[in-house]
Amino acid sequence: MTRLSPLLCTATFSILAACTPPEEIAPASGATSGAASASSAASTANGVAQWSVVPSADGSKAEKHAEGSFAHTDGKLVLLGGRGEPRTDIFDMASCIWTKGSAAPFQIHHFQAVAVNGDVYAIGAFTGGYPREDPIPIVMIYNIASDSWREGPQIPQDRRRGAAASVRMGEWIYIIGGAQIGHVGGHVAWTDRFNIVSGEWQRLADAPRKRDHTAAAVAGDKIVLAGGRLSKAPEQTFQLTIPQIDIYDPATNSWSTSADPLPTPRAGLAAATYKASALFLGGESVAQTTAHREVEGHMPGQGGVSLPDMPEGSHGFGAATRVENGTPAIYTTGGVITRGGGPAWQDLVRYGAGKGPCGAQ
Repeated sequence: MTRLSPLLCTATFSILAACTPPEEIAPASGATSGAASASSAASTANGVAQWSVVPSADGSKAEKHAEGSFAHTDGKLVLLGGRGEPRTDIFDMASCIWTKGSAAPFQIHHFQAVAVNGDVYAIGAFTGGYPREDPIPIVMIYNIASDSWREGPQIPQDRRRGAAASVRMGEWIYIIGGAQIGHVGGHVAWTDRFNIVSGEWQRLADAPRKRDHTAAAVAGDKIVLAGGRLSKAPEQTFQLTIPQIDIYDPATNSWSTSADPLPTPRAGLAAATYKASALFLGGESVAQTTAHREVEGHMPGQGGVSLPDMPEGSHGFGAATRVENGTPAIYTTGGVITRGGGPAWQDLVRYGAGKGPCGAQ
């Protein structure tokens, strides 16, 4: 097992990462270290880290959210957006109960939600139906305290796209990649950032390659981008997945590419920060009709890493990390369990030590 250097045990912001050696993240299969992937459960300082289903106290469940996203803020897990009727579902970590939140004023899908002090931002999203979905021209914000949606600033007309990756560092939300013409094309390598205080929009250095249906996570002082594809519906919707892992350094506004690609190329995946690593969960690809269960990623200075597979595969969903008793735990739900459309995934699952505040099944 790989132990983290103390220099890497620094959270970029408190809700995303914490370090508690010994480290259960293992070098991924095929990484330059040559070590094997993690076992299905591994020891941590607080017990055994493993995947488990999180039960609700009253048997409640979230609605179906295909191509929506997921975030954690103010002690609550927020599942929002998706195709079809707009929906918002909230899981209270104190009561362990799902409740219905206010629906968005229109369809918001294909985005990576970003939580900031009780607000959940949707930037780089689509609206409308397959295959020529339209990029949403404004920043949309859900506030959990008031249970309400509001419109944020306009996105510059020539930077609008959906199926982009979004992550927060400090006062900035970084938006990377995406597509301008739904699943048909218009792929971009753009990197932008939006200031949540001033509303300023800045254009940054392009990523090394175009990709849509991608995801990103913060690892230390870097942003790690992985997964995605070049969607070209209807002939090549799923085929053109991208294996390379690209790393952005905000301090120098520059990109590099990891020597270790994502072992399982896939798109429509979720991302989370976990113990100084950027992890990429689930997704879909032409390789299989069921959604992927793999959890693979990158640790700066170490290369490829992995965790045990998710209990169920999904794509078009999100993940969130929260710190529990000083140790991070990943939560995820939503999305679809087969490539393209199909049955929705509605189980809330957790990866972490112990049973967490709401227990485990």
